[in-house]
Formats: sequence, C-alpha cells, structure tokens
Amino acid sequence: MVCHTTSSLFRVGPGGVYTYSLSGTLPCAMVNSTATVFVEPPLSAGTGNIVTICDDETTFFLFDGITGVPDTTGTWYDPGNVALGGWDTEIDPPFIGAGMHPYTYVVSGPYCVPDTALLGVHVVICDGVEEPTAAFTHFDLMPNPSRGLVTLELNPPNHGEDLQLEVLNTDGRIAYTTNLRSEGQGALRQQLDLSALPAGLYVVRVINGTGSASRRLVLR
Repeated sequence: MVCHTTSSLFRVGPGGVYTYSLSGTLPCAMVNSTATVFVEPPLSAGTGNIVTICDDETTFFLFDGITGVPDTTGTWYDPGNVALGGWDTEIDPPFIGAGMHPYTYVVSGPYCVPDTALLGVHVVICDGVEEPTAAFTHFDLMPNPSRGLVTLELNPPNHGEDLQLEVLNTDGRIAYTTNLRSEGQGALRQQLDLSALPAGLYVVRVINGTGSASRRLVLR
C-alpha cells in the first residue's frame, strides 16, 4: 500500500517553527513535519542622490552622498562599472577631474533581492572662490560640507559693526540673506539654517563697510 503524497505552497507570517500535519486515510497514519523559517530584512542601498564637490577637496567619502539608511555591506562601482571597494570607499576629486561622475552602490545577499543606489558626483572647479579680503582675520563655516545647519565664525576688524551675509548659488543669484552684528571683542559666532536650500555648491559672502570676504560652502 502506498500512502498519498501531496505538495502545497503556504504563506507564512513571522519567523519561527511551523508544523504541517497531514491526516492519513487508513491504513496510513497522520504525519507531521516541522520547518524553521528565518525572515531576513530587505536589503537597502539607501536613496540615490546628486552631490556637488570642489575639485580641490583632498578626498570624498562616497557613502556620505547617499541618503536614507543604507547597509554597510555593499560595494561601490565606478562609472565604468568597475568595483572600487566596500561601503567606506573614497574618491580623489583632483584625480577624476571636473564634470558629472555616476557611481553605483550595490548591496546583495544570499537570500534577498539586491538593492542599488545611484550617486551622481558633480565635481566643479573652485579655484579662487575662498580668497578672503585682509579685513577679516578669521572666517570659517562648520561643518563644510553640511546638510543645512552651518555655524559661521567671523572675526571682523571693527567690533559692533553691522554686517550683511549673502549666500549665492552657482548662477550668482542670492539664495539667502540676513544681517549680522558683532558684539564685544571676540569673534562672531552664529548658526545659519540653510536646510531649505537645494544641495549644491554655494558662496557665502559677508559684507561690511569697507569690503567683503567669501567662502565656498557645499550643501548635501
């Protein structure tokens, strides 16, 4: 006597141990089988993005360019689809030169479908952008690059004077402006919220009664 056999596709919920029971018809007895199900989370390469960096930056950490919550188990590929290395790969802007360079981050695993994020790295020539006038002995923007919140540190020649701050985009148009006033004898320190501006390269210019000084700023 050969007992009946069957195969079926079942939809399971969360991971765990599942038991499948099959009632037999005499003289076949009931049989049971157990299966342990492990549920793997989906892979994530993050969200693609476009970043702008200057050609005089020493290195650029590609992982900083993508957004979301990417896994740190992926591999970076250059514009020619040649593997560069793991998630912590850096590129050399002076070496790759000005222009738009597409890089791909791929996260794969033994079970889940691979995920891919495309990062466009726009390298621009920034020579001469951050030359300050002699009037300002200290002018700094931190962090730079930034995701929107920037701390301005400035040491103007005349404390207590009114200053005007302008943020210009690559077309030379004013994207943000505000008034500043230095107090006391120390350096002026103020936080700027530029999170409403699109990612890209900007020039931050501070103007007083005798001149101005500029610094480049990259928003991501």
